[in-house]
Amino acid sequence: MWGILHSSWINTYISFLEPHYNIQFYDSCILANINLSAPDEEQIHEQFIKGGIDTAAELLINYEVETVDVLAFSVGGTIWKAGLNGLKIRNLYLVSATRIRYEVEKPDCNISLYYGEFENFKPSQFWFESMNLNYISIKDGGHNIYSNAGTALEICSHITDRLFKDSAKTV
Repeated sequence: MWGILHSSWINTYISFLEPHYNIQFYDSCILANINLSAPDEEQIHEQFIKGGIDTAAELLINYEVETVDVLAFSVGGTIWKAGLNGLKIRNLYLVSATRIRYEVEKPDCNISLYYGEFENFKPSQFWFESMNLNYISIKDGGHNIYSNAGTALEICSHITDRLFKDSAKTV
């Protein structure tokens, strides 16, 4: 939700995945045209809800014309909407993506979801069942699990394992 601000943890993901991917980093606040000078987190969150998510999704569809693998965190999980609206996604990895609990359809791609064991706003079990999706629960974690280096390495291992499986299928 803060974009690149307060996001030094992203470097763990980048350094682990860079040898395997051509990484393009998008700041959710810039894509969604968020005013970060808003006085509190609630008002920033509201900007995403009242048009920012749709703005970001539309821009991503225009920026990425080839099929992509996506790793997104928290409000970045709203890239789900871009996938529904035409972004060509092969693999979608979402960490602490709580807003997807309001979605009633899913993008046509492989979806991997990660939530902290103590995440208060993850989708309900009914939602997971109705969407025919599972999630990986990160032990002892809350919403900000993505900022933990150990969690980052675990998620990156899953991503590279999938990459190698996909590569083996095409050989």
